[in-house]
Amino acid sequence: FLAEPTETKTAEVPKAVLIPSAAVLKEGDASVVFVINNSKAERRVVTLTASQGEEVQVSTGLAAGEQVALGELKKLSDGAAVKIKEANQ
Repeated sequence: FLAEPTETKTAEVPKAVLIPSAAVLKEGDASVVFVINNSKAERRVVTLTASQGEEVQVSTGLAAGEQVALGELKKLSDGAAVKIKEANQ
């Protein structure tokens, strides 16, 4: 039996970043995170593509290695000074 070659389409999966779902603030239809940059909060709109347990996949708006704020996100604003605490404190 000889199989005939078939055409297959492929799609490249964009690189994505996983972050805790607790780091995402919903503002209407937008998903927002606060990136910590030079001890200041930087508000970013992100695109979420999937969720996996307690984590969500971010496809745009965040780069691997960037730190995101956790905690009382509604109290943060763009440019607010932040103090970094280790996760176990």
